[in-house]
Amino acid sequence: MIGDTFLVCTQTLEGKRQAYWLTKEKDDMSKLARATRTGVWVGFNNHGFDNLLLAAAFADYTLDTLTSIAWDIIGNGKKPWQVYRDYRLEPPSFDSIDIMKVPPGVAVSLKLYAGRMGARSLRDLPFEPSARLDKAQLKTLKAYCEHDVETTRELYRIVAPQIALREKLGKRFGVDLRSKSDAQCAEAIFKEELGLNYNNEGIPRVLVYTSPKWLTPRTKEIQRLIDLAECTDFQVSPENGRPSAAAWMSETVRIGNGRYAIGIGGLHSQHDTTVAYRETTEYGISDFDVASYYPSILLNADLKLNLPPGLSNRFLDIYRQIHEERLTHKAAGAKVEADTLKIVLNGTFGKLGNRFCPFYSPEAMLAITLTGQLNLLDLISRLVAAGFHCASANTDGILVQYPHKKREAMLEIFAENSKRTGLAYEETPYRWIGLRDVNNYIARISAGKIKRKGAYSASGVLENTNPAFDACVEAAVAHCDMRPWRKLLRQCADLKKFLAVRTVRGGCVQHTSTRLVNDWIGEARNWRRPGWPPGKKSLTRVSPPPPVEERFGGTPAGRIARWYMSTRRDLPPVTYLSNGNIVPGTTNGRLLLDLPDRFPDDLDWAWYEQRTCDILQETGLDSHFTHHTN
Repeated sequence: MIGDTFLVCTQTLEGKRQAYWLTKEKDDMSKLARATRTGVWVGFNNHGFDNLLLAAAFADYTLDTLTSIAWDIIGNGKKPWQVYRDYRLEPPSFDSIDIMKVPPGVAVSLKLYAGRMGARSLRDLPFEPSARLDKAQLKTLKAYCEHDVETTRELYRIVAPQIALREKLGKRFGVDLRSKSDAQCAEAIFKEELGLNYNNEGIPRVLVYTSPKWLTPRTKEIQRLIDLAECTDFQVSPENGRPSAAAWMSETVRIGNGRYAIGIGGLHSQHDTTVAYRETTEYGISDFDVASYYPSILLNADLKLNLPPGLSNRFLDIYRQIHEERLTHKAAGAKVEADTLKIVLNGTFGKLGNRFCPFYSPEAMLAITLTGQLNLLDLISRLVAAGFHCASANTDGILVQYPHKKREAMLEIFAENSKRTGLAYEETPYRWIGLRDVNNYIARISAGKIKRKGAYSASGVLENTNPAFDACVEAAVAHCDMRPWRKLLRQCADLKKFLAVRTVRGGCVQHTSTRLVNDWIGEARNWRRPGWPPGKKSLTRVSPPPPVEERFGGTPAGRIARWYMSTRRDLPPVTYLSNGNIVPGTTNGRLLLDLPDRFPDDLDWAWYEQRTCDILQETGLDSHFTHHTN
């Protein structure tokens, strides 16, 4: 919707395009309404924007009214139900899917997904929403819309397996889940199964914790932590309904050579910075993750949900059935079925702390996270006491370095914990691993695959990660595998692996030149520049301020910046349009909103080599590997 022009562009999966116009001279809405009677129509945020405008257009509302609706959504933040109510509209009856919330993680803009997919262009529409367009500009509008539809089609292809999983779940439970996030799927399923309404009981002021009977530590330190947790009244935020961390949680827990931080969200080790490990003939290094950790605690710790009498047990019975089915499918290698049920299991925990969810149960959420951390700390203390080194620990797992000759003794400790708690541990042995810290690391799994987390994650939609010079991480991996990484880096033919992408609120620009301007006027303790508004404070220094660097030229870009590192030192960095501040990471970078057919001549190969060396250094992979003896 631009000015007095409403344009709908469509494209089939096979690539056939169609444009439908609503202007003062042309009205294709009847034709579009007939087209929507067949097939499934996929969009991005169409349930929150496009479908509302289509409902109005199909009802013969005026262009002015469509403009008003668009502004109410974008400018005033109205929800779809409010728009339908205020404008007396009925939601469109055609079959549609909104893929905005289907990809993992928090939903982001279509343009950022385009950046993660390596789209040819990331340019924003060069018109203001109120602009009146001429014929040439209408062609530009159409080309822009067609590009967005193409991006939506490619995004749909990526998340099609996730939508297929939702369709299977939807058929089983009798609810349409195709447009929902994982957490929303879980909420919708239990609402349907148990007839739940939204939470109306309000937010508790405090929460208390009771540890499960099977949590029986062997050390006084872990027992002290359990006692502290059980004696604490955890304050709950009246705004979001989530518990706050207690003061004692700021203490560092020390076990052997390790340091650990407890929080509301999960356990994190603090001693695993810039350190690397490699499997040798003497030592092994393995990750031990708890299978479905939080779902298992919910079922094994005798927890109750904040539901009416009888419904909590029914909820847990359904949840247990889904959990057991998933483990059966996973053991049988039925990945599709296992992944389908995983959506419900993990999504449920995410909703326990949501004050608007019908099964909002903050006490259960707190019990799950505290029990998870205390159990891992108890497990770590037993491993350390037996002479093993806990290299790292996070929310649901422990990284252990061990002598091969004591492997069976280590596995017995995990087996004892598993028998006592009902939790199942899954081992991932590594050939090598390098950690910047607990959340950022690179590893080569013994089975051959590479595992990359945090700052070193592979970019992509399903990875929920923006591009950040992927070629450098791949070169670092090559070094650890004893391959010629510098040669392989320069042989990489995929330009997208040399790019970084990030959101830039308010837009950005890369000027073409700079110059120093010395135009200060005034006197001691009252220095100003021409054009300063009257309300802007003068500089109060005694001597004249130094010249100011001003930037010139360049075309403003949109809300997504994509760049590579350049040998050109005359280019200013990319800056925010709103305040002129430098966009992080763009010094010596060059904007690249449109992908070229060949590598830029000014690509700074030396910078990428140095970045690879930096990755190796910050993960401890640049030189020696560590082994510990307790």
